[in-house]
Amino acid sequence: MLHADYRHRYSVLAAEEAYSSTDAKKCAEAILAKLVKNGTLTEENFRMGATKVFFKAGILAHLEDVRDEVLKAIMTKLQAYIRWYLGLIDRKRRFEQLSGMLILHRNIRQWCSLRQWEWFKLFAKVRPMLREGKIAEEMEKLINRLKELEEALNKERKLKEELQKNSSKMEAEKKDLVGQLEDISNRLNESEER
Repeated sequence: MLHADYRHRYSVLAAEEAYSSTDAKKCAEAILAKLVKNGTLTEENFRMGATKVFFKAGILAHLEDVRDEVLKAIMTKLQAYIRWYLGLIDRKRRFEQLSGMLILHRNIRQWCSLRQWEWFKLFAKVRPMLREGKIAEEMEKLINRLKELEEALNKERKLKEELQKNSSKMEAEKKDLVGQLEDISNRLNESEER
């Protein structure tokens, strides 16, 4: 098996050693040294070549079994973590739901006790009348606002009329000045012709 292929396939067995160097041969040697140190392999089970790692018969199958066990352990831990996280989310949701139910129960109990209280019955009957007073106040505010807007509109109209008068005066003055200018230019032309 090529060094790069070996490193890629069995990096799970010794993760730190698999990426300790950029050279695939050194990484493969480090992985094998770790496996020998762990007791998974012995020195007699493999030989390092210039480009490949050579194994005795059945050793690759043993390494595959070890790799599968490590991957199973990793996946089990990952699934356990995910289930734990989902459990936290579910617990939080249930706690919020329980809290909401308790608040709802408390409010319903209070309403049931208030419903039979005579003063509360009186308040329930008087309450719509209180709103009518507020409606009258709001109408009065709106009427005052309407009057203010009408006054502002009248001021704007007067200002517009004054501006129109000034504009028409200026137009008349402009026509007079244009007429005088034409008169002067005609006289000037006549005097030049003589």
